[in-house]
Amino acid sequence: MRMRLIHRRKEKMIMSKRKRSIINILMRVCIGLMMISSAVPPVFSQGEDTYLLPENPMTGADIFFKKGCIECHTVWGIGKTFGPDLTQIGMEKDFFKLSGALWSHSPKMINIMEEKGIEKPVFSPQEIEALLAYIYYLGLIDELGDYLRGEEIFTNKGCSRCHSLGGSPEKAGPNLDKYGRYVSPVYIVTALWNHSATVSQAMLNQSFTPREMCHLLAFIKGNAANPEGKTVYIQPGSPRKGQKVFMEKRCVSCHSQQNLDLQESDLQKSLTEIVGMMWNHSSSMWQEMKSRNLTIPRFDVGEMSDLTAYLYFISFYGKKGNPTRGEVIFKEKGCFSCHSKEAIDAGKGIDLKDIPRSSFLELISAMWNHAPEMEKMVTEMNLTWPRFEKNEMKDLISYIQSMK
Repeated sequence: MRMRLIHRRKEKMIMSKRKRSIINILMRVCIGLMMISSAVPPVFSQGEDTYLLPENPMTGADIFFKKGCIECHTVWGIGKTFGPDLTQIGMEKDFFKLSGALWSHSPKMINIMEEKGIEKPVFSPQEIEALLAYIYYLGLIDELGDYLRGEEIFTNKGCSRCHSLGGSPEKAGPNLDKYGRYVSPVYIVTALWNHSATVSQAMLNQSFTPREMCHLLAFIKGNAANPEGKTVYIQPGSPRKGQKVFMEKRCVSCHSQQNLDLQESDLQKSLTEIVGMMWNHSSSMWQEMKSRNLTIPRFDVGEMSDLTAYLYFISFYGKKGNPTRGEVIFKEKGCFSCHSKEAIDAGKGIDLKDIPRSSFLELISAMWNHAPEMEKMVTEMNLTWPRFEKNEMKDLISYIQSMK
């Protein structure tokens, strides 16, 4: 009997240890998942809305053409010049700043459309998002670099000592002629990253200013021997897929909200500028990875294309708006002239509280779609058309959503 009691106590102790072990494992897994999920926000939140980063920003190009934007705006020199060229506007504005610009200039755009006999386009919330994602994405695509300045950089930075180019004799480093066939700089960018861990410290000490990398790639592409005349393209990068690459390659180990938060970095730059920043910090990154026993990640071309698209799109929505500031903007911009109780009672406006709970995409598309009626009312009441700059549109939308 005594022996049985001893065995039962042992069994209970073993079971208790197993439970504690399992609980500890589960706790570590949960903590790990919490760290990963909090490291890089997977979505943008505004009010009660959450939105993923775009899967393919180039889908907005179809809307740009179908809705007639090309009739007034140029992209890479293609289109009409009644309105400004939109190629690089995404380098200066995020989603809400682009929305603010769209609203601010809508009276002028509407007048030009009427003069030219162009039907004013109506946008659904999804179309507004896709269109602005496309315009924003254009900023990632590089302008052509200067070939001659690239030649100087190639020589002065010491690239010519290790790399052959244009059919010159083979040297210690990889031959760069094969990159003449590639249209996108992503191929060269991927090679630069994958080989940067093996190059000499003297080469790593050579930093690049934002435009120098672009000039260097222009020289390499322009001087590379391509006897077969082949041209190789690549699909545009996907910000949403790039976020997965960021996690899978464990970039999140060093770049989280608690440490080196990339949302605080200025990554709204062209592809080669982003790569130039990565190169300039590569030496310190390698040292940090070694201290953490991390393997230096390697990327294939598709992964690098997606990753750089993700880095660029980190600032697409930015942080959520401030409804308190939005209320001030609502008053300063004269919105209350049409949306106050007095105006509503007089039949000159609508009560925004009566609008069903709307996402920020629905509100922005509704503002554009109803702009002609709003402009007519503003003219009748002898008011100034409100213009929005910086984060004013985001804060205003946040305030309108908070009315509910």
